[in-house]
Amino acid sequence: MPQDFFNNLSQDFSKLLSNADEYNVILEVGEAPGSKTFRAHSLVLRARSPYFHTALSSEWARKEGGSTIFKKPNVSPLVFEIILKYMYSGSIALEEVGVTDIINLLIASDELLLKELFDYVEDFILEHEREWVEANVVYVHRSVYQHESCTKLQDFCLKTICKVPRMIFDSEEFFSFEQNLLIPVVERNELQMEEVEIWDKLVQWGIAQSEDLPDDLDEWSEIHFAALERNLKPFIPLIRFAQMSTTEFYEHVWKYRWIISNEIMDEIIRYYLARMLPTTSITIHQPRLISFDSVIIQGNYVAKICDWIDRNDGKPYAYEEVPYKFKLLLRGTRDGFEAETFHNLCDDRGPTIVVLRVRGSEDIIGGYNPLTWKTGEGKMTTQNSFLFSFGNKGVIADAKLARVDRPDYAIRLKDVNHGPCFGDRDLWMKNKFNEHQNCSCEKDDYHDSVYSNSKFSVVEYEVFLVVKK
Repeated sequence: MPQDFFNNLSQDFSKLLSNADEYNVILEVGEAPGSKTFRAHSLVLRARSPYFHTALSSEWARKEGGSTIFKKPNVSPLVFEIILKYMYSGSIALEEVGVTDIINLLIASDELLLKELFDYVEDFILEHEREWVEANVVYVHRSVYQHESCTKLQDFCLKTICKVPRMIFDSEEFFSFEQNLLIPVVERNELQMEEVEIWDKLVQWGIAQSEDLPDDLDEWSEIHFAALERNLKPFIPLIRFAQMSTTEFYEHVWKYRWIISNEIMDEIIRYYLARMLPTTSITIHQPRLISFDSVIIQGNYVAKICDWIDRNDGKPYAYEEVPYKFKLLLRGTRDGFEAETFHNLCDDRGPTIVVLRVRGSEDIIGGYNPLTWKTGEGKMTTQNSFLFSFGNKGVIADAKLARVDRPDYAIRLKDVNHGPCFGDRDLWMKNKFNEHQNCSCEKDDYHDSVYSNSKFSVVEYEVFLVVKK
């Protein structure tokens, strides 16, 4: 049986690199003033890399004094040194290498057609540097999206962006993104973003790509709309227009209708008027696979709340058929628990659901305001507000509903030091909601109290805009 001695072979080839005996290739790597010169052997380079097998025998290199001079300005000396060591010894150690240099090593190994090294580096990044990639996903995505071989890392970046799309759509770099960088994001079914928000962001991006578009849309000519159409042409077939409400479509899309082809516009109108599914633009009616964005309640809770909103006494809604969208406006652990933050993010937005997780218990309580939130002094009248609780570890069958008894006192308006206030005392939140006894619940203007303790604080709370589908 043959005996392999690869370890000694690797060590001997490493000495050949460090001593550079009888070298015949001089490699000028990097850009001045940080460039560096390496000496190597064409036999090794050509045997190990299909790239060098072609490059060293072509017009890419020049001869000088018996040696081939080859320039590689787009690779850093540090990265190239790692590559040379791998090519001579077959070994590599990345534990002490910075992540940005590892990303550059991945890109360089792809260009040099070093598949074995490329596969190892890509797997190393996803196994050992996953958190760093998630935190720097915009940088990584921009670095690898042009490299077709980086399928694993590209897919990881796209999944990360789809989970938290604000990483890319709210970044300072968004308006400088290349078209081909955004298309793979927008076409993903799992992009966790409402369709009207995707449209708004793309319109903003499209406008930013042309310097001469007036700020006032009333001043736009056919030339201006034609410029926006050119910028957004690849994106428009990817928008699920039918997932917008008719109000959203009218307020956000209709004013730009001239940039949408007659074929797509005809399908949109037919869908809205007659619920006729499109025949050519398939994605126009396929909903994105948006998960319900909450750390407090789940889809079955949403279905129950929708039953209460519609006073549904018949067959209860299943989550998949609820007639409302719940759009997250605020999350305490993400945005802050201050009353001022609540008003900044939730005032004048429309009907909302407020959901609280009480500190020190498993109780979930909340309320529905069918009007809107404002600051000031006074009260707002409605017969449709209500309070609720999901006690007993969130068992739906044990859910408790308390509708308003005195509609004239349904919603109280207070100053910026108060958050949501239902009734005169029924559910109030003030100052910083996660601090001791800054929330209270006492029966007054609603049919029943939804929590047994009169004063408490929250460990988490969320506010959702309620939008008719």
